[in-house]
Amino acid sequence: MRGWSRKTTVPRLTSVCELSHRYNVSIFQLLTEPLDSPSSRDQKPASKSHPRVADSVVKALLQTALKTAHPPSLQEIANQLGYRAVASVKRRCPQHCAAIASRRRTERITPRPKSARTPVPRARIEEALIEELNKPGFTDLKALAATVGLSSKRRLYKDFRDLRLAIVAKNARFVRQRQRRSVPQDSFRAAIENALRAAFEEQPVPTVTEVAMRFGFATVKPITSRFPELTKSLMSCRRNLRREEQDRRVREQVRQILTDALTESPPPSCAELFRRIDCHKTRWWNTFPDQWAAVRSRHVEYQREVRRSKRQAFAEDAARAVAQLQKQGVYPSCKAVLANISEPRFRCVDILSEAIRLARLATLNRAVRVD
Repeated sequence: MRGWSRKTTVPRLTSVCELSHRYNVSIFQLLTEPLDSPSSRDQKPASKSHPRVADSVVKALLQTALKTAHPPSLQEIANQLGYRAVASVKRRCPQHCAAIASRRRTERITPRPKSARTPVPRARIEEALIEELNKPGFTDLKALAATVGLSSKRRLYKDFRDLRLAIVAKNARFVRQRQRRSVPQDSFRAAIENALRAAFEEQPVPTVTEVAMRFGFATVKPITSRFPELTKSLMSCRRNLRREEQDRRVREQVRQILTDALTESPPPSCAELFRRIDCHKTRWWNTFPDQWAAVRSRHVEYQREVRRSKRQAFAEDAARAVAQLQKQGVYPSCKAVLANISEPRFRCVDILSEAIRLARLATLNRAVRVD
């Protein structure tokens, strides 16, 4: 409005419509006639106005909350009054709000009832840990915790850190010793290499993941880190074989389509077959040259036969039109012959002239035989 009154800016149409609606006048009156300023009630949109709650109602609700054993929060009280924040409630009755907040802070929380289960004595757990530490085999901490009566192994981590670390170190030594006794490092590496080289001769060629699973590995990293060249060659070989198998299947499909096309009626064209195969003609044209040549020659012969039959039918129609015109004593010109044919197949002057010539010649031959 300020820019409009100073004649520095042009008002937007949305602003003009909003002012027209607010003043309850038409847009023409707004632009051409002076208007009085609206009342304060009209200036405030009803959709954004918030009903003000009386202070007595707010105070009564806060006093009622203070009398309860467990007063609700200030946010809940504000929501009951229709406010989204507690600032309006605190500004009106700060003492009551402070009292409610203080009571909620100092209110004693009921403790969780203790479990009726008797805790496992510390001496019993320590004795079981020492006994497992002296054993030569592998120790499962979860099974040990269940043996002594614990629901989980959390207490072993919390109260018996030294004994737990000693058992973990013993388990690590046991695993390393078992690996050394099972397969030596050199022979194990040689076994992986032999398996990778033998995978090239298998049908179908296995993946690197399958070879890793044969040795008990969860991932391919132990194999790819030891033999990066062999694993890359194996993946490349498998990729090439998969591509060759796919090309073979597509080649068989193309051969079958060409074989069916040689017995199809009417004979399809090469362009139609390329659309069926959904590929470019240069890809398969040199792969099956004999089949494509047979399809093409068969379609060309079919097209010739279709054109020959059309010309013959047109010649018969022209002969009937010429005979009808001669009976009427009218010279059989091209225009007259076309007018006597209901649906002419050709409109070319050369074709029509040749058909008229043949028809007149046939009429003369019949007349000569009669004489």
